[in-house]
Amino acid sequence: MGSLEDSLLFPAHDTNRIVANTIPIRKTPKQRLKEILRSRIASRGLRAHHRRLSTDKQTRLYAALKQHYFSDPFYYREAPDAYLGTPEGEKDMAEHLSNRLEEFRSLVIPWLSSFLSLRGSRILEVGCGTGASSVSLAEQGADVIGIDVSEPALEVARFRLQLHDLRASFVCANATELERVASGQNFEAVIFFAVMEHMTWKERSDSLLQTWQLLRPGQYLVIVESRNRLWHTDSHTSHEPFFLWLPDEIAIPYSRYSERKGYNQAFDGQHINISEDTKVRFARWGRGVSYHDLVLALSFSRPEQLPVVSAMQVYLNRRSPEHFVRNLRSRAYRGFLHKLAPKVHAGFLYEELYIALRKP
Repeated sequence: MGSLEDSLLFPAHDTNRIVANTIPIRKTPKQRLKEILRSRIASRGLRAHHRRLSTDKQTRLYAALKQHYFSDPFYYREAPDAYLGTPEGEKDMAEHLSNRLEEFRSLVIPWLSSFLSLRGSRILEVGCGTGASSVSLAEQGADVIGIDVSEPALEVARFRLQLHDLRASFVCANATELERVASGQNFEAVIFFAVMEHMTWKERSDSLLQTWQLLRPGQYLVIVESRNRLWHTDSHTSHEPFFLWLPDEIAIPYSRYSERKGYNQAFDGQHINISEDTKVRFARWGRGVSYHDLVLALSFSRPEQLPVVSAMQVYLNRRSPEHFVRNLRSRAYRGFLHKLAPKVHAGFLYEELYIALRKP
């Protein structure tokens, strides 16, 4: 059997044509300004470890994403060429090709480094996807084991780490299998990367409990980029107001009214006798998470007892004018939530959850 690179749709000798015609890497002045502002958050020491891909390697990564990740029929009904030719597809590819990695480097890694020394730390990454977050951790010297339920995504993750000349281990497994995957191992942190909102409640509660049991005192459970169920608008999946508040029995049939192409057809006609399989597929698109999940899964008596040590938005508000100004827009709504739940940590009142808990 040949290597992943041998099987790519675009051979290495054809890179110039691919770069010129297919890779959506052009950035607007606004995007470039945002990158400059964000780059100031990461210290010079962190930036020194960033590993950039050549145009040739970007091309090969693009091809791997197209052949494996964007060909997965579980998430994409259209053929890759058709989908990637649309504005939504181009944006999706740009996110997986480089944008997500740059966001992790400029925002998430500085935040994690504020309470955890990544160099030499063993990190269990839940929901590693196509490996952008894995690169951001490994290039800082972390020893990473990534798990994901999607083997096509893991194919790309392995190849991405190879292109960056980095090492990480990847396992195809559900988050509920953490006890098996991590048996006998010690981790300074278990990080759920943009995955908790894609789980069913049982998967989420089981994986959180297994994580808490796995960790030793002083080690961290970290949630990164999970949509807050308490937020008024679902800008992640359905793009509909109040959608995250709906029970599945209503949200599934109502999804056909979403303006998001593909999503509004994924569950069309499924409104009577909704099966468990349909509910799982619905969860995989993304729902929402709130502090209630952690309180119940970890068996705390009250939300104020959750041992939160840091929240990324609070951290960034003190260091980034861009984020301080952006968060001003939602200040009134966050104030409303705070009045309703004054003892809940401020990190649980933002649109997305970036929360670190330290086990006592």
